[in-house]
Amino acid sequence: MQRRLAWLTLLFVAYFTLLSSGPDAEPRFSTPFAPMMAIAIAAGIDRYLSSRSDQKSMRRGAATGQSGRGAESSS
Repeated sequence: MQRRLAWLTLLFVAYFTLLSSGPDAEPRFSTPFAPMMAIAIAAGIDRYLSSRSDQKSMRRGAATGQSGRGAESSS
């Protein structure tokens, strides 16, 4: 379910980026979407980086015999 939402968001951002960067694009049509696209891009970058850090901590935990969540799992 989340994968489908991620693809739809990616297609939305790519479509409006390409549409607003064309030779006939006027700023008055692309400006209202700029904050929305910036938020979507920032959320995607944040999610990507957090998933990478989760994967690294899981690998580190597997190598040391722990569960990968660090201090939460040691109690």
